[in-house]
Amino acid sequence: MSWGEAVRQVQTLADDPSTRFAATLSGHKHPWTREWEALANLYDLTQNAHRFAKPQAYPRPWRPSGEQHGRTEMSRAEVIDILNARGHKIAN
Repeated sequence: MSWGEAVRQVQTLADDPSTRFAATLSGHKHPWTREWEALANLYDLTQNAHRFAKPQAYPRPWRPSGEQHGRTEMSRAEVIDILNARGHKIAN
C-alpha cells in the first residue's frame, strides 16, 4: 500500500461517522450513523408536535452546542507564525 492510498483510506474512515475512528476524532462517545441521526431527529419532531411542554431531546453523541473546543488565547498571527515555523506556508 502506498502512502497516498493510506492517506485516502484514513480520510475515508474519518469522513464516515459510523466508524469508531471518526467518532474518536470528533470527540463523540460512540459511532453515529446517518440513519440513526435521521431517526433521532424524527423522534424529537414527533415529541415536540404532541406535547405542550418541550420534551428533552434524544441524546446525541456529540457535545451540546454551547460547549466549544479548539479555542485558544493566542492571536491569529501567533498561530500562523507557529504553523509556518513547522513547515506550513500560510500568509498573514
